Amino acid sequence: MFFTMYKYRLKHLFRDKITMFWLLIYPLLMATIFNLCFKNLLQGEVFEKINIAVENTSSISTDIKNAMEKSELFNIKLVNSHEGKELLDSNHIDAFVTIDKNTGLCELSFKKEGLNQSITKVFFDSYTQISSTISNIVKSGAVKSPEEVFSKIDLNKTYVENVPVNSSNNVTVIYFYSLFAMTCFFCITLGVDISNEIQANQSNIACRLCIGPVNKFKILMSLLAGSMTFHIISIILTLLYMTLVLQIDFGSQLGLVFLIGVVGSFCGMSIGCSIGAAIVKKDGMKMGLAIGITLLCSFLSGMMNIEIKYHFSSKFPILSRLNPVGLITDGLYSLYYYGDTLDRYVSNIIILIIIGVIFSMASFLLLRRQKYESI
Repeated sequence: MFFTMYKYRLKHLFRDKITMFWLLIYPLLMATIFNLCFKNLLQGEVFEKINIAVENTSSISTDIKNAMEKSELFNIKLVNSHEGKELLDSNHIDAFVTIDKNTGLCELSFKKEGLNQSITKVFFDSYTQISSTISNIVKSGAVKSPEEVFSKIDLNKTYVENVPVNSSNNVTVIYFYSLFAMTCFFCITLGVDISNEIQANQSNIACRLCIGPVNKFKILMSLLAGSMTFHIISIILTLLYMTLVLQIDFGSQLGLVFLIGVVGSFCGMSIGCSIGAAIVKKDGMKMGLAIGITLLCSFLSGMMNIEIKYHFSSKFPILSRLNPVGLITDGLYSLYYYGDTLDRYVSNIIILIIIGVIFSMASFLLLRRQKYESI
């Protein structure tokens, strides 16, 4: 009898279009949308060299030419005064550089303001300032030549380390982890459905089951097993789609990712059963409450905004440790960032199991005590 009810439970879930959409198709759609939104979020824009024209006269020094070429900021075109003005007016260049014959200083001409123009101005202002400083030092007699000044200072030294963005510091994975956690916890709706199917005052199917010769505990176990099997398939498909198709990095320990997903599903289903057993109302109200709890937990785990997770954890640390979706997300985080140690992951698993067991016991006690005057 157990396997017969298990089989029919699976058939029912796979034939139910609403269940198929929300537990199988919806997570894949959300993952696709997230991927389209965050795909290139951390990739910096490619810098394109600034097009400038420099008046080709005898006043231009070799030092200026070398400085511009070594900076790798500019595409330089040597032109006469008339050509330079035409290029500037036609927006083929961002700046036109002329050299004052008397002072040897650079004069810049812009047609409009913008980032490229600001970079160009800063570069030539810096060059003019450094050249003037070195010239004054040489004139003072402190050094014999400009080369001696350059040998004692390092103008090109940088104090910022350029670290490329890689998978280990991609903060956008929190959205996908929260989405995966929500997918696991969505099993709460199956838990509500199970409670409705074994309460005679909730559905006609439940009436037939209650007057049958089958033990209620056996009915409950078969429904739970069928629902868990269905949802495990949903978890596997979602995980495979995220890792293989969308290339979301869940780390190298996918087995542990799957494990916490299954435990999270068990926790969600247990809570759903408790909601269905404790509230004697219509199915729509129970489902609305279950979905509301799921969305609230997902919101607090950072699915809508990363900062929410950290603010909630810092303000309400105890409640944060009781958020099932947050626990799943945090467990995935711990595997991603602290793969060498599983202490944090194991603690999240244990809390999820404890929550699941408590609500499972509560569900069973509530359901087994129910009696009806007539069916």
